[in-house]
Amino acid sequence: VKEITDGTYKASVMFGGLDAGWVKLAPFGPNVPQDVQDLALKTVEELRSGELKPFTGPMNDQNGELKIEAGEAPSDETLQSIDWLVEGVTGSTG
Repeated sequence: VKEITDGTYKASVMFGGLDAGWVKLAPFGPNVPQDVQDLALKTVEELRSGELKPFTGPMNDQNGELKIEAGEAPSDETLQSIDWLVEGVTGSTG
């Protein structure tokens, strides 16, 4: 607050998720089969390590226009600034 009132505040964005420990998987309930637990834990580890990039293209907007090229994995900054809806989604961003 002091920085704001002094006029010295500088906006910043912090990214963190599984790798930073900001996001965690909740415990599994007793009805979740072991094979499903194993697959979920494997997927979480692949996300944490960066091996799995779920937003890798090709990806089109809802008008069919290519927005993310095949094989391209957009950065967190790019993902945070997307102002379009993915193909198959009904709605608008306005």
